[in-house]
Amino acid sequence: MVRFKLRQSNSIRTLVSRFTDSASFARTTPKMTSISAQDIETADSWLHSHAYLVLMKTNEEKGLPSPAPAKHYARRDELNKQIAVWSGDITRLALDAIVNAANRSLLGGGGVDGAIHQAAGPGLLTECKALHGCATGDAKMTAGHGLPARHVVHGVGPVGEDAAKLRAVYVRALDLCVEHGLRTVAFPCISTGVYGYPNERASAVALATVREWMEAVTDGVENRAKVDKIVFCVFLEKDLLIYARLLPCYFPPALTDEETAGEQ
Repeated sequence: MVRFKLRQSNSIRTLVSRFTDSASFARTTPKMTSISAQDIETADSWLHSHAYLVLMKTNEEKGLPSPAPAKHYARRDELNKQIAVWSGDITRLALDAIVNAANRSLLGGGGVDGAIHQAAGPGLLTECKALHGCATGDAKMTAGHGLPARHVVHGVGPVGEDAAKLRAVYVRALDLCVEHGLRTVAFPCISTGVYGYPNERASAVALATVREWMEAVTDGVENRAKVDKIVFCVFLEKDLLIYARLLPCYFPPALTDEETAGEQ
């Protein structure tokens, strides 16, 4: 059982944002202050923060316990320094790349896809037209155009529940970032909403895939050495609560001083 030690956090802004429906997301203005990678609190401190404890209390009040993952993931503090959960508008993130939950046409749509195209401006659509679409489970990259992010990785998730294709999108997006030397990237919740993938199960696939990709060895080096920060960007309160429950299952938090003393 994962236990948590209450500790104050100076970065509650990384948790608490505007919680609205997906229609409001598409109307989000891009003129808000951008958020850099350094502004986003990583899991090593977030999982011990006061704000995180508040989220877990909310989960408890809703009768939503933390589930056990399909496999055991060892505690690796260095991974938790590279992973983050951030709540807000992905179009504000000034990272090397943000991932778009795109459709196969790559020509824009609703939700996060529409918000990214709106914030990026017409140049993004022009570049996307030249890509001639993208297969489900694959991803393609463009420039960020009017976005704070330098690049957009357009990942096409499955319609409905297809874990293999959802995993493939995350892996392909991360591999594209490495191929282009991009070290900070944010993912939205891919295939949830109108695409019909249950939110909690999609989140579990995302976390497991990213964890296993980070530990995979390519050319003698773990993939985690090729990136600096991977952000799970959520917009809806229900997704934030899901990630609060699931994150420590896949990225177990460091022991507190009291827990360390108890193990000795």
